[in-house]
Amino acid sequence: SSRFERAGNAGYLEAALAAGQEAVDLTPPGHTNRGLLQYSLANYLGIRFRHAGDAADLEAAIAAGQEAVDLTSPGHSDRALHLYRLGGLLRTRFGQTGNAADLDATIAAVREAVDLPSPGHPDHPTRVSFLGVFLRTRFERTGNGADLDAAIVAGRQAVALTPSGHADRAGCMSRLGNSLLVRFLHTGDQADLEAAIAAGQEAVDLTPPTDPSRAACLA
Repeated sequence: SSRFERAGNAGYLEAALAAGQEAVDLTPPGHTNRGLLQYSLANYLGIRFRHAGDAADLEAAIAAGQEAVDLTSPGHSDRALHLYRLGGLLRTRFGQTGNAADLDATIAAVREAVDLPSPGHPDHPTRVSFLGVFLRTRFERTGNGADLDAAIVAGRQAVALTPSGHADRAGCMSRLGNSLLVRFLHTGDQADLEAAIAAGQEAVDLTPPTDPSRAACLA
């Protein structure tokens, strides 16, 4: 799939999918490698869905992602990775259908992922940050203030976990700033506005002028 993403040649992705599906088909249920194989297959299917838009690929990706989670024990080092991938796929389906159950399942999967011990894992702060985004999304649908408060807690935790120089510090700051701004708009608390401005400013300062994401930080 990485060759496809670099070159855009659909043949690479189809070959990866065929190989991934064959590997799963040849691996009996309960085999120690089956969870990782299903995780890889879910990735390939998710990529094809993003490029072709076939809902059947998304459904198959979610099914593979769910099996990957089910086959990975709570103490396994890959469980957080598998949960986060499943959460991302469920969030994609929520974006397609608007089904609140998918958003709830997204939050449950990502929350479990970030609650698992991940000492020093470079992706952990980003996972925590996106938990905050998903909670904010649910607040915007339901108006439950507890979700927005939890989104800001997660956003601040993500920032605290990203030292200066971390690849996603600007992203974490930007996402935190957005949540703080939403709360200011709902409560009028000036402290939230000031904190949102500070977070947004740091996000801009950390993003090079040539980076395409700079526009989002300035917005």
